[in-house]
Amino acid sequence: MDDEYATDPETREDDGGGDPNPAAENSLAGVWSHSGSAGGNGTAGTWTFEMSRPLQTGDPEDAAFAAGGTAKMALAYWDADEGLTGWTDLGHVTSADSGWIVVHLPGVAASTDRLWGDSDCNGDVNPIDSLKVLRHDAGLSVTQEPDCPDLGTSVSVAD
Repeated sequence: MDDEYATDPETREDDGGGDPNPAAENSLAGVWSHSGSAGGNGTAGTWTFEMSRPLQTGDPEDAAFAAGGTAKMALAYWDADEGLTGWTDLGHVTSADSGWIVVHLPGVAASTDRLWGDSDCNGDVNPIDSLKVLRHDAGLSVTQEPDCPDLGTSVSVAD
């Protein structure tokens, strides 16, 4: 995953824009899957992307998110293993041609302090959280901390 910023869907810059940015913060994490992946290359299906990032990063080039608010994003994906020689222009999927994707950020229950992206509620955001999401999406069992919402459950987020 690559943390970039943009002022419109077609123009993007790597975090720092080529200039030194001592406040650059790149904790964007995520997983993705395709519903037809078992069918091999070219199988029809739906892409699912799950991403997490702190609401406030401290990086002046990052958007400041607010629980219950909205954020705009664009998405690009390419499969390095698409063909024998790598990916093609047709295999480089991008949402920029259709404009921004508007993401509605959930609110939070005031009674529970949780870390965004801490899917197993153990107090730490790490690759295990992403693996547990993948296991859940594949229909496999997932072990959670006591009082942690089941994966896939709607959770409200508030300031």
